[in-house]
Amino acid sequence: MQNPFEQPIGKKRAQLKKYVVHSRSIANRLWGNEDTTDPQKIAIAMWLKAVESCEATDVLGSRQMYGAAWANLRVAYECLFYACAILKNPENAEKLASHHIFQVAKLFKDQINDKSKANNQTVEQKAEIAHYEKYIKAHPNWPAADAAKAADMFEQYSDFFRTISQLGAHANISSLDQHLTATKDRLMIRGGRSEDRDSQINMAILCLALGLERLEAATMPTGKIKPESPAE
Repeated sequence: MQNPFEQPIGKKRAQLKKYVVHSRSIANRLWGNEDTTDPQKIAIAMWLKAVESCEATDVLGSRQMYGAAWANLRVAYECLFYACAILKNPENAEKLASHHIFQVAKLFKDQINDKSKANNQTVEQKAEIAHYEKYIKAHPNWPAADAAKAADMFEQYSDFFRTISQLGAHANISSLDQHLTATKDRLMIRGGRSEDRDSQINMAILCLALGLERLEAATMPTGKIKPESPAE
């Protein structure tokens, strides 16, 4: 793969498209292969979500909607970490399932608490809260940082994931500085810095390259499914 940082934007977009097409092709071949395990299928599904988010980053960036593009790119890296953690250790699929149960139980518990004050809860509401608290305690959360560590990708988490949050993916002061400009009469969305577009495409290409490398290494060591390199 050519270094994405040294290509003009048109070639970067073409490279991104090739990796998107290749990612979908390999995912479909693996999904239908009898040797693909259930944890690997979960990783593949998570990987395809990352691929879609990389595509969305490009589309939104092409319309100068850089804040929304950063948010999608953050999702792409989050999915990358979970997918690669499961590919490295299939038992991590159970941690992802636990993470899901934790989040859903916490949601239901918070919804009940939001509808009633603690000193004015019915017996039924208290029983429901206790029920969901059992699930929360029994199913540990598994945040993206822990998944990145499990995938040996904490460097990417620190360098990209957290940086993306500051550049516009989260509701924080730095993202306001990046994407808004004020005049005497009005506040305008200015789309972000001109270099955001290049950075987003660079990071999207690297996300896809990292994921493909891990996917092929984990699922094709026996040669039963031959890897295919995207055309240059």
